[in-house]
Amino acid sequence: MEKEVIIRNDLRIPWSEIGMKTIRSGGPGGQHVNKVETAVQLTLDIRNSSLPEEIKEKICRSGDKRINKEGILQLRSDAFRSQRKNREEVIQKLISFILPFTKTKKKRIRTKPSKNILAKRKSQKISRSKTKLLRKKPPIEN
Repeated sequence: MEKEVIIRNDLRIPWSEIGMKTIRSGGPGGQHVNKVETAVQLTLDIRNSSLPEEIKEKICRSGDKRINKEGILQLRSDAFRSQRKNREEVIQKLISFILPFTKTKKKRIRTKPSKNILAKRKSQKISRSKTKLLRKKPPIEN
């Protein structure tokens, strides 16, 4: 069986759809950083992936700057000096990027407030009104 990236139990992306490339990482490290490719760049063609159509559409409509006009997602990790750790981190970034698009919003069910709550609200309004009436200046008698 082919290896897969598991987003959820029912959602998986085969490795064949994911492109990984190692690149040189910037930052401190002296001469070593100029010789070794430790940063990892992950690419995923969202439009041609095996993701469900509704998720593809949500991702493409999101307007995220990491997705180019062709619908290719590019993620990069250069936080560690180890290529293996950067690979693991970029896969976690992919999972955390796609996961929010898999959740569906629950439709709100309108409910009526109970009679008790309505009565309590009315009594609060009346007591507040009385408080404000007491603050008024008394009428001047002629």
